[in-house]
Amino acid sequence: MSEIAFLVSSERMFKKIKKYIDIENIIVVETTISNALEKAKKLIDEGVKVILTKLAIKIKIEDEIDIPILSIENNISDYIELLKEIDIKNNKIAFVDYIEASKSLINLTKIISNDIVFKNFTSEEECEEIVKELKNKLYTVLIGSALTKKYANKYGLKSYEVEISKDSVLMYIEIAEQIIKFTDSKKSKDRVLKSIEIMIDNYLKNEEKMEKNILDKVTMNDVEKDKLIEGLKRNAFSLSNTAKDLGMSRTTLWRKLKKFNIIIE
Repeated sequence: MSEIAFLVSSERMFKKIKKYIDIENIIVVETTISNALEKAKKLIDEGVKVILTKLAIKIKIEDEIDIPILSIENNISDYIELLKEIDIKNNKIAFVDYIEASKSLINLTKIISNDIVFKNFTSEEECEEIVKELKNKLYTVLIGSALTKKYANKYGLKSYEVEISKDSVLMYIEIAEQIIKFTDSKKSKDRVLKSIEIMIDNYLKNEEKMEKNILDKVTMNDVEKDKLIEGLKRNAFSLSNTAKDLGMSRTTLWRKLKKFNIIIE
């Protein structure tokens, strides 16, 4: 019997989470924002005790569901992987979601482009209005929740829902298992909740450190790449002269150019 269920709104996320887990009492179900409540009720009838899902679906179903629903969130690595796939130069991009973007994410997008905007909504109606406004302003790619995807599709815009990392998936499974243990054994609620609180706190602290390290690395790579390009321009794209100008060997320069996929023809 499956006791923990992931309720996800994209086929890609469905496949990715399925690949991450190999546990008999956990299932992954694909849904849309419109039929999420129906799917959740069916899962409960089948014996599911905890549902893991993104915030938009949680808000949509939580008032009608009696079992715990955990909102799964993304870390900065998830956003980096997604942004690599998007043609940023040829698209106007907006993040549209229930929750405000983290400082780490805002800093990351500033490194990539100054034209990326962030919009937040508090209701489905407001989400639709924001999407319409962005369409009128010629934005072409929206990144956000299942609700963002719903209205992006309605108004003919490309949409992406950020996928969750393997580490985050496993962490939320562990929390769900702790909740089930409490429900089944009726142990001290305070003790179990404190344990879960500590687990989440430790995870978030580690995520914060990782995000800072990742952003530092992205920033350093960006600076190094710009330095190489400026050096090449100064020296009319001569490898020998550029290497000498930057104080490195020709071989080292060649390796760095290869690292950043800079091709000199």
